[in-house]
Amino acid sequence: MTEQELLDITGDLPVDGDRIASLSLRTDPAAIRNPAAREVLTVLADLRRRINGTAPAFVLAEAIERMRIRAIVAARSGDQAARALANVDGFVERARSYDVRGFVQFVWDIDDEWSSGSSSPEGMMEADGQSIEIVTAHTAKGLEWPVVIPINRSSMPRRVEAFVHRRRDESLHWALGQIVPPGLGDALRTEEAEKRDENVRLLYVACTRAMELLVIPNFTWSNDASWAKLLDFKLDTVPELDVGRLPRTPLAAHTPVANLQSAAIFREERARIDGRPRVRWIKPSDGDPDVIAVDLAFETSEEGPIHASPAIEGGRMRGILLHKLMEELISGELEEHSEAATARSFELLRQLTSISPTDADLDGHELAATALKTLRLPDISRYRGRMVAEVPIYASADAADDLIGGRADAIAYDDEGGVVFDWKSDVDPKEAEFSTYRRQLVQYLRATGSRRGAIVYMTTGHVDWVSLAG
Repeated sequence: MTEQELLDITGDLPVDGDRIASLSLRTDPAAIRNPAAREVLTVLADLRRRINGTAPAFVLAEAIERMRIRAIVAARSGDQAARALANVDGFVERARSYDVRGFVQFVWDIDDEWSSGSSSPEGMMEADGQSIEIVTAHTAKGLEWPVVIPINRSSMPRRVEAFVHRRRDESLHWALGQIVPPGLGDALRTEEAEKRDENVRLLYVACTRAMELLVIPNFTWSNDASWAKLLDFKLDTVPELDVGRLPRTPLAAHTPVANLQSAAIFREERARIDGRPRVRWIKPSDGDPDVIAVDLAFETSEEGPIHASPAIEGGRMRGILLHKLMEELISGELEEHSEAATARSFELLRQLTSISPTDADLDGHELAATALKTLRLPDISRYRGRMVAEVPIYASADAADDLIGGRADAIAYDDEGGVVFDWKSDVDPKEAEFSTYRRQLVQYLRATGSRRGAIVYMTTGHVDWVSLAG
């Protein structure tokens, strides 16, 4: 749609009091008259609600399917449709390395690359060698083809920039109107020499990609400053390629295959798909409501004079920082004393808030003190030498098709097995949260074969022991 069409759609939205109407994914699709915009908004709004529970690659793949992206790209791209569709697949493939909750980070990474002008490799077409690939010399580095033809040597290399950076003395030179500084000429000559050397290296890369045959067009008519005149290939000593002697390969027509699909066959295939087991991942740390029902016994103990201060503001950011401090203290990466822990707290706080700003008034001193006091709790200190931090857990649940995936904050191993620890940063936990956390911990106990575990409320010093009954 054009910008004018989008403005017209926005102008037709109902006004809520003095607030200016805006078009976003939160706009009610029923309020949009344009049918195409209403359909797209409905699809995108539905996908947006699922980004915290679905991997980015699956969200993108469904968006491409529901919005008919492949058909649109193929219709727009003409003879370049195969390349365009390969790029669509390549974009989805890039998202596969991001986990379920990584959609926002994926968007940030793509936006950073777009803003900085970073290049990305194009999608690879699956043509079994029966196609012609048009690539730049930069992207050809590290790749090879049976036959290579540098077809664009008649073009001109990129001009030298107006601002010249001389690396020899890290100086910057440019002309200001009619004023030419005395060092500009020398800087330009240095820049042109470096640029020429770089162009020769690039031409070398392009010509050494051929495994069997390198065909070099002879652009005798091109400009003296073009790529064709950059290097003398001595083409007058090279025999001309005679394509007339090459036999023509007959083009075999593909035998049409009858489509035997019928409603009955479709129903049978659908029944086979529906009959396959559906694997469901349960992630206790994500607060999955599907918990394993099991009898458990618990006991609580108040250890140490740690009490929540009204000045402490909780939240996700504080929890992330406390978990990271505990991991480094247990692994030995961070020395267990106040100065080192406080310095590390402020460093982590700067790093985290630089990529995810927060309004929480977090204090590095309080974070370090909370982590250190937690380790010195009597219930925790007796396991210190046997603790392993951040242990990945994968196991089968009671249901045949359910799998558990997660990460235990710490596990201490002894002769009787493992003891699982779950750090909680809650400032003022409620009884309902106690119950939820206990059931999450039970899933980790079952997955690791442990009989006992502890939910440690770091801010208050409250240790909630959970044991499997029986």
